[in-house]
Amino acid sequence: MNKLRKKYNHAKKRKRYLAAKRSSDKMKRTAGNIPDHARRFPANFHCLGCGSIAIPQRMLGAQFMPNNPGTAKILFAVCHCGAYVACHPFTEIPMGYPADHRTRAARRALHKKMDPLWNNLKGRRKAMVRASMYEMVAEKMRIKPEMAHTGLFTTKQCARAWHHLKNVTAAELFEYSRRK
Repeated sequence: MNKLRKKYNHAKKRKRYLAAKRSSDKMKRTAGNIPDHARRFPANFHCLGCGSIAIPQRMLGAQFMPNNPGTAKILFAVCHCGAYVACHPFTEIPMGYPADHRTRAARRALHKKMDPLWNNLKGRRKAMVRASMYEMVAEKMRIKPEMAHTGLFTTKQCARAWHHLKNVTAAELFEYSRRK
């Protein structure tokens, strides 16, 4: 009887595990897995290259950048002036404002400097440090917290953000998040 019960419990656990895994995999493939800042995308969407407020055209990387196979399946929001930004995976929601070459380079440089602050951390602590970093940037730059994201920054804002974060450590950001 005991063997039979163990076998039944094992099968039950396995079934729950597989159901949770399927659900998790489905979430990753659907638009339901959109970060919070994407859900609250600003209404004043505009191109940083030309200032246009027109909705940019959506293009796959294969059409837009045929020489770069790494971007073939990524969707981009492309403005008529040539400025562009990638969209969140499996959605048509842009990750920020379309930007010209200089602004994209500044955003990449800022990410390169910011990412080491939280990339070495795990789990909840990683999420807390990353969120508190953006909160701190918003506070120091005196902007709304939902506007404090690299994809929404101009070249000057990227420089200001780094100025405020250059001497900050992950431990300080974690303490900042605990105080809030």
